[in-house]
This record gives sequence, structure tokens and C-alpha cells, in this order.
Amino acid sequence: MAGRAPMDLAQARFSIDLLRLLKEKTEGNRTLEETRLLEGVLYDLQLRFVQAAGRG
Repeated sequence: MAGRAPMDLAQARFSIDLLRLLKEKTEGNRTLEETRLLEGVLYDLQLRFVQAAGRG
């Protein structure tokens, strides 16, 4: 893990929750491209979070 930042799962969970809130509050006000990007980022972060939490 040389050169990598230490994992902070609490901060990761906060960031995921914040993006979920952003998704909820902007519903109906996003373009299709913005929706796809937001959903893709959320999916990827959630997957990585579960993987990291399983290792720790």
C-alpha cells in the first residue's frame, strides 16, 4: 500500500450518503447524461465500499 492514502470507511460512507441525497434532491432536474453519471458513480462507490469493508 505504499503511496496510497489510508482507508477511511466512515468518510466513504458519508460521501456515498451525500451523493444519495444529491440524487434524491435533484430528481427531475438532471439530464439523462447527468443521471447516468451519478448512478454509475454511486454504484461504483457502493461496490468498492462493500469490498473494502469486507477486507477490514
